[in-house]
Amino acid sequence: MSAGAILATLPAGTNHDFVARRYAAARGLAPEPLACDGPRAALLAVLDRRADLALVCAAHPDAPALPAEFHKRLFVVDAFVSASKPLALVSRAQIATPFSVGLFVATVGLADLSRWKEIVVERAGTIADVETRLMRGAYDSALVYRDFPARVPGYRLEAEIDSPDDAWIVFGRERRR
Repeated sequence: MSAGAILATLPAGTNHDFVARRYAAARGLAPEPLACDGPRAALLAVLDRRADLALVCAAHPDAPALPAEFHKRLFVVDAFVSASKPLALVSRAQIATPFSVGLFVATVGLADLSRWKEIVVERAGTIADVETRLMRGAYDSALVYRDFPARVPGYRLEAEIDSPDDAWIVFGRERRR
């Protein structure tokens, strides 16, 4: 990995961006990641040379298919474990007894959701997309980034969730031997 190399990942506000910035600083890469709409888009940015590397969380539902999909064109050049952005269960402040809770598929199992009658598992997108759906009224509560109630008025913290440690995969154009 050369100094100043550009790392492609998911947009600002996502866990991918959070970890990418820390990874870039530790490795001497360009400090501003290239924001992409999803893991496949990040890998395509490497293929078309808008970026040198792509960072994908192994817990993302698209991750398992990527090595085969990009076989012989892109390669896993690094992997590491990193703490992720802290999470929390939050609810709309005006709802005393929330009925529904939304969460991203990669976060299933991180929190006790037994008090909610309806559990909506979002199988596409990101935790940031779950935040957007919560703000649009798709559910009463959601498992989102812990700083959400501080960023968005009208929500209360129900429970803090420790930062999960996730495995991260870095893809590049040249195979490491």
